[in-house]
Amino acid sequence: MQISLDHHHILLYCAVFILSLLGIYGIESRVADKERTRADAAEAKSQLIQAQNKDFQTQVAQQVQQLVLQNTQLQQANQVLSSEIASTNALLAAQKTKDKSLPPDQLAARIVTLVPGGSISVQPNGYLFDQLEAVAVAQTLEEVPALESNVQKLESENANLTTEVTNDVKTLDLEKQSHAHDITADQAKLDAVNAELSQVKADCRKSKFKWFGAGVVVGFVARHFVGF
Repeated sequence: MQISLDHHHILLYCAVFILSLLGIYGIESRVADKERTRADAAEAKSQLIQAQNKDFQTQVAQQVQQLVLQNTQLQQANQVLSSEIASTNALLAAQKTKDKSLPPDQLAARIVTLVPGGSISVQPNGYLFDQLEAVAVAQTLEEVPALESNVQKLESENANLTTEVTNDVKTLDLEKQSHAHDITADQAKLDAVNAELSQVKADCRKSKFKWFGAGVVVGFVARHFVGF
């Protein structure tokens, strides 16, 4: 059977075909717009997070630099203190050696210089302390065990502080490792989202061809029902 198409039928066929395509692309446009909105939102969020992370990293770098500088200054101060302690101990050892060789009158004068408060006289069998000097010497000697105990406690406290600082450094390193793992996990999630978005775009392209084919079929069916 030969089919003849007049001008009216051709226009009607074209109209049906165009309307079908417009419907197809209308649906695809809505889907694409929705996905684009999601993609734009994700991109904006990603840029915001990146900007915040950049600012945070800058602040952390500045703080780390300040802490490194402060640690350097503290190390230099500790070196000065260690040098002064060593010098004091050397002078003390030298003075003790010198005290052994002092004649009685000079040794008595040395004791009064170190522990002023009274007087000491040299006797044939030793030294005679008056009451004031005896009390001053006794009180000074009382301080020695307490001072030695305080030194030991300060050394223990310093050791504890050193251990605490070491633990803080280890904690910071662990937190940095944890942060690095979080970044890796977030990057994996981002890669998965990007892959999903790419798949959605690919599915949209496939859907266009599918809807195009459906439009052609609809056109032929419509042509059949309108009778040409």
